[in-house]
Amino acid sequence: MFHTTEPALSPSNRAFLDQVVGLASKGYFSYSVIFGPDVDMPAYESELKNWVEEIKRITATTHPVEDLRYLCVGRFCLLMATPGLNDVLAHSRVRVEDIRKTPIPCFGYKISCKKLADGYSVLVDGMSGKRLDFLCR
Repeated sequence: MFHTTEPALSPSNRAFLDQVVGLASKGYFSYSVIFGPDVDMPAYESELKNWVEEIKRITATTHPVEDLRYLCVGRFCLLMATPGLNDVLAHSRVRVEDIRKTPIPCFGYKISCKKLADGYSVLVDGMSGKRLDFLCR
């Protein structure tokens, strides 16, 4: 679990970071940051959910062990995928980054992964400069 005492982090943002750290620690290294519209965010989130489910359905036979997840808080939406879906997302005209090369910026934090001999470590760099380190295998 992601724990911090930094007061600027709201409970919903803390929960969001918990989920991002959890997914990154399970190998969801590919990501895309999307900002939803100012108005009618529930409708946009519903469209995004349907699009993610459609990609999962289409890739179920071609990429059976790959997965795609989406997370939203406010207007900030994040797609996270296992690396095998990079080509699918890129074909969908979504800009795809790799957390191992480019940290995910969210709420003033930067989340990244560092390769270790026997797995990866998920790093969360806070606004105060404090680094939180999560080991994953």
